[in-house]
Amino acid sequence: MKMTNIANRDARGYVERRDAFKGSNLRGEWNGDRYVVYSYDTHHPLFVYDEVAEQWYENMTYASRTTQKHRTQTRPQGVDIIPLHANDMHEVAKHGAVGLIMAVEEREKYAQMAELNRKSLEAMAQGLNGTSTPTRLIVPYAIVQLAEKIASADENEKGGAV
Repeated sequence: MKMTNIANRDARGYVERRDAFKGSNLRGEWNGDRYVVYSYDTHHPLFVYDEVAEQWYENMTYASRTTQKHRTQTRPQGVDIIPLHANDMHEVAKHGAVGLIMAVEEREKYAQMAELNRKSLEAMAQGLNGTSTPTRLIVPYAIVQLAEKIASADENEKGGAV
């Protein structure tokens, strides 16, 4: 699709029609089945329209005064927009609403693993002091993470050498 050079003040119409455009440090383009409006290249998606979900998303993470102005110049009018954090906007821009669901599931899985690690460390600390009252964590969590990374790297090396 052809990219039209425009003045930023004219961008809202392009966004509402979901037409490709390039302004000053501002652009709108199709990425698969998603229309994405970027401020200052791909590191800051302002708005994403997911054609499959038929839904607009807005990046609510503050960036700069200029990016805030870009937001004002491009915000589509008369539509429901779901506000998201920048990390979630990147997922939606790359993978659509499905990517957002996968990202949320991944964070939940990580939180569950972190809770399991915390409980395991508490149980280990309880066993070390021999009482029914757990001590404060004897091994700092960062050290446990480092040990897991080293063990994982060792397993990968062994697997590759076989």
